[in-house]
Amino acid sequence: MKEITGKVLKLGDSIGTAQILPEKYLSDGSISKIAKHVLEGYSEGFPAKMQEGGVLVAGLHFGWGPATARAVAALKAVGIRCVIAKSFGRAFFRGAINEGLPAIAVNIVGEVSDGDIITINLEQGEITYPGGEMSFALYPEFVLNIVRSGDLIAAIKKELGKK
Repeated sequence: MKEITGKVLKLGDSIGTAQILPEKYLSDGSISKIAKHVLEGYSEGFPAKMQEGGVLVAGLHFGWGPATARAVAALKAVGIRCVIAKSFGRAFFRGAINEGLPAIAVNIVGEVSDGDIITINLEQGEITYPGGEMSFALYPEFVLNIVRSGDLIAAIKKELGKK
């Protein structure tokens, strides 16, 4: 996975896990069933805006709070391919990487609009958007391997298979 291209879905600051996946749905069974309610806590009509291959772009403190594993899994289940935010809750960031969902900490929220098509090159640390380009800190190789493999478990199995 060298590049990710997707349509921007823009959010604000301080999006907690309870907004990503409202607590009342946490015990509703399968992740595909729960995923129908992704970001419903942010805005009631928001789940209808979700699209396969989308890229979430947010401001400060994306993903703060508990239940990060379910929130990340739900984002992946609706087809979100990457989350870009000015900053992340630490548990969300690590959970996203463990699930193979790239989480990039860079402030691009003022540079893009809903519906813009952007391209993220994880190996070069570049985001290309309609108005220009922006660089971000490269992931270490072991993190790239997790994302390339799809999640942490798949990366470990792949690595153990080499030995």
